[in-house]
Amino acid sequence: MSEQHQRSPRTFLAEGYSPALTARERAQRLARLRGAAVAIARTGRRVALLACVDVPLDETCLLLFRAESQGDVEAILEQAGISCDRIVQASIDAMASTHPEGV
Repeated sequence: MSEQHQRSPRTFLAEGYSPALTARERAQRLARLRGAAVAIARTGRRVALLACVDVPLDETCLLLFRAESQGDVEAILEQAGISCDRIVQASIDAMASTHPEGV
């Protein structure tokens, strides 16, 4: 795809089942995700892992990406060996703390 025809990166949220993981297992998963995102980016695709949020009570993991397409997100997840139940386009509003010290 030529530079003129590339899509602007969009934000995607991937949601999947995540049983209780130890800190080490979470770090290993994050390393696989980061490595996969870097590998995909090296092929010329504009992708980035923005956040990984675990919700232990719900046994859920939420992954936030910037990518040109859902297919790019799927490629990262596949390379990292992670399955997700769904991937949707998302919007992020700037987060601002209302605490005077910024906490």
